[in-house]
Amino acid sequence: MSEAPIDISSRGHDAGEVRQYRRTGPAKKPFKFQLEDSPVFTVPEPDSGTMMEIEQPSCTTRTALKLFLGDDFDTAEPYLEAMPMHGPEGLTTLIGDLFDHFGLNADKFQQQEAVNRQARRRRRRG
Repeated sequence: MSEAPIDISSRGHDAGEVRQYRRTGPAKKPFKFQLEDSPVFTVPEPDSGTMMEIEQPSCTTRTALKLFLGDDFDTAEPYLEAMPMHGPEGLTTLIGDLFDHFGLNADKFQQQEAVNRQARRRRRRG
């Protein structure tokens, strides 16, 4: 039994309609966290430019944290470097919590970060 193809080109809007995109509500509350005996760090909701940089294939965890933390990164860096990589208190959990708080796709970032790690390992061996 064959079904007719579904035309999704005009589903949900008129072909002549102009879609408008703008903030319709308040910004999300900042994400606050503390690492061991560090000061409390506050991450405001990232803007679109920051998100486009984070989604670049070459973006590393360090670069993403620099973009999220801005001027506070230098203060946070020694605490971040002392964290375990995995586990409930690990860096990957912090990254996931940060992305989840702002409704972003952490899985996509972490998959790309894994590809970046593999490429760095190949270059070192090579």
